[in-house]
Amino acid sequence: MSALPLGRRIVIPVDNSCSSIRAFTWFYKFCYHPGDHITFVHVLQPTSTQSDVYFTLEHPISLPVRNFSVNMDHANDVVTKFKGLAERFNVPFSIEILTDNSVGEAVVRLAEDRQANLIVTGSRGFGTVRRTLLGSVSSHLVTHAKIPVLVIPLAPKANYSTST
Repeated sequence: MSALPLGRRIVIPVDNSCSSIRAFTWFYKFCYHPGDHITFVHVLQPTSTQSDVYFTLEHPISLPVRNFSVNMDHANDVVTKFKGLAERFNVPFSIEILTDNSVGEAVVRLAEDRQANLIVTGSRGFGTVRRTLLGSVSSHLVTHAKIPVLVIPLAPKANYSTST
């Protein structure tokens, strides 16, 4: 493992949702300090029994399970989007792609491994029933992370595109 970056280490779980874009742009606008290092993390939930596969863009592995191909296409879209945003804002960043059955657990483990100072996540605003039945990544992070978690709700009728 390489040396930890200087400054604050921020973990931001991302997907292709508006809530992920809002979480990053809100953090950048209101909380970012020069010297901060952002780790974007995208978690693939396996469709097979194989889990806990770990790789980075710098050290990719070939996945023996064909079921990941569609998910990897989706992951590449997410990576491209957030790489572009971070480069445009001139923010030091890394991107991790993980597989796990639980997005929340994967993010908590990564934050601990990276000795992160903060997790920033978006909230999709699920209703009580859906959140109870399906769970919520932001709820899991707030409950299980040992570091502060900043949850950014979606603004009403927001239009968050990559051009903001």
